Amino acid sequence: NVPVDQILQSIAITPNYDGLVEGQQVQYTATATFTNGNQADVTDLVTWSSSNQSVATIAADGGLATGLDVGETTISADLAGFTDDGELS
Repeated sequence: NVPVDQILQSIAITPNYDGLVEGQQVQYTATATFTNGNQADVTDLVTWSSSNQSVATIAADGGLATGLDVGETTISADLAGFTDDGELS
């Protein structure tokens, strides 16, 4: 059972990143906020995805993005139905 004061309220990812070049890697992090105001690093618990995998990929289980080509993509994290997006270009 999850204590009432530890119910997940939202997640937020960082960074929004501009200037990624081919072969460069950027580490994304995800922070969960609970209804009692506590926060926790959930980077290794969320499922990561990239909307344009020809521009950048991201490790589904760790948040490490790798630039592949010029362009823009949206990096997303999902945890128990809560999502957040960040831009990567």
